[in-house]
Amino acid sequence: MAEIKITDEIISDSFAKGKTVDDIMRIVYKDEISDRIKSDDRYKNMTPLKMAMFDANIGGSSIINEFTTSGASEWLLPAFIDTRLRETTASNSMLGYVSTMTSAVDGLSVIGATLDLINDAKNKDAIKMKRVSEGADLPLAKIGIGETAMRLYKRGRAVEATYEALKYVRVDLFAKTLDSIGDDVADQQMGDAIDVLVKGDGNSNAIETYATTKTKDVITTDDLLNFVIAFQDKARKPITTLLASLDMFKQIYKMTYNTDFAAGAEARFVIKTPQYDTQMVNLIYDSRVPKLGASNMVIGLNNSDSLVKYVANGSNIRELVKNIRNQTHLGTISEIANFGKFNKASVGALVSAT
Repeated sequence: MAEIKITDEIISDSFAKGKTVDDIMRIVYKDEISDRIKSDDRYKNMTPLKMAMFDANIGGSSIINEFTTSGASEWLLPAFIDTRLRETTASNSMLGYVSTMTSAVDGLSVIGATLDLINDAKNKDAIKMKRVSEGADLPLAKIGIGETAMRLYKRGRAVEATYEALKYVRVDLFAKTLDSIGDDVADQQMGDAIDVLVKGDGNSNAIETYATTKTKDVITTDDLLNFVIAFQDKARKPITTLLASLDMFKQIYKMTYNTDFAAGAEARFVIKTPQYDTQMVNLIYDSRVPKLGASNMVIGLNNSDSLVKYVANGSNIRELVKNIRNQTHLGTISEIANFGKFNKASVGALVSAT
């Protein structure tokens, strides 16, 4: 059976194309992986990286040092670190509830695409389907670009391990360390996203107030309903996510259990609200949701066109070096990225009365 190894070319393709090592290996070793799965059920649930580790006789109970002493590829440990960090960051991040768009760009700054449906009356009107006479022009909605370039910022982490640690620490325990780093990376990215949601990206697109509560620091179902309707009117899309600090979060969370209705009542007259009946709204707590002026607020957004995450091509840097002087291995991970607003109307605030 042909051995699956991580080569220089696989690593280069992974970084150049912005794909995971597993993605590239699935292409390079397509036939070998297929043959393995057909011959042995153990391979069905293995990723290509896990297969490479299996071939090198490295598992969860192995010692980290075996990555470099088992005759495995020199890229096996960096690939393991990179994959674990990617998986942890993606699985534990709240970013998916805030933005579903990522764009690779060339350079350290970017002028992002925008869709203005609030301040541009012609644009707002142009998105409507209208009756058009034969031969006449169709209404034209324009996607523009921002006036101010957004700077992309570098964020990174480094992990240092002594030779002694690599000699005695098991792979599964080392993976837990990487999980902690991945959790922190995801949390930092969420903080960056919230900052842009509220302050904007420098293109006069700070968050706007869509509704105000009747009572200071108190949210009622009427307040929330007014906010949802106002958001629909402005964004022409429903809210998918609510971001709130602790007090506001708790009040909204308690609305999910309504004690005013008794179980078992017969429903003879049913009213449906098709715009919202099947709509899943994700309520997320984050202590970094700031006040708007002196008032607490709840951020409402539609994650399909609220933010774009811009990532500089080739900026995902993963390196592993050995320092003989102090007998340590140093692993680094860094990325140059930032967030920009796409549709200003798809982000709005429910603000507490003063």
